[in-house]
Amino acid sequence: MLRTEVCFEIRSGEGSLQQASLSFDYHPIPSLGMWVPVEMNECYEHLAFRLDVNPTVVANARCSNYRRFRVTVDTEARLPPE
Repeated sequence: MLRTEVCFEIRSGEGSLQQASLSFDYHPIPSLGMWVPVEMNECYEHLAFRLDVNPTVVANARCSNYRRFRVTVDTEARLPPE
C-alpha cells in the first residue's frame, strides 16, 4: 500500500483554528499495470474560540472495479480552398 497525506492549518485573528487533512491510499492493480487510489479520507475541523462551537466534517470514499477503457478516434483534416 502507498499513501499520500496533506494537512492544513489556518489560524484567524479571532482565536479560531481551522484544520483539514486529506489522505489517499493506493494499491497496485496487476491487470492494469498501475497503482490506483482505492480510498480517500477527509477531515475538516473548525476549532472556534468558543468551546461550544466545534463543527467537524469527516468523509470517506472507496473506489473499486477499475477497468481499462479504450477509445478510437478517426480524424480528417482538409485545407480550405484557395
